[in-house]
Amino acid sequence: MPQLTVRKIEEKLARAEHRCILRASSLRQSNKRTSYKKYLRRMPNLGPDEMFERPHDLGRKVKL
Repeated sequence: MPQLTVRKIEEKLARAEHRCILRASSLRQSNKRTSYKKYLRRMPNLGPDEMFERPHDLGRKVKL
């Protein structure tokens, strides 16, 4: 796990930040995860599928 060291910071501030981080982390874990279906439905409609199709690529000629 990565570690971050911050020097010359007030002890009171460090404790407060640790509490905030732990609180936010525990609240996120307790929330119900969004279903994959709901996640996909939230995606914006950017146009028809044909607009995102890749052209058929025959590659390039290679000398052997």
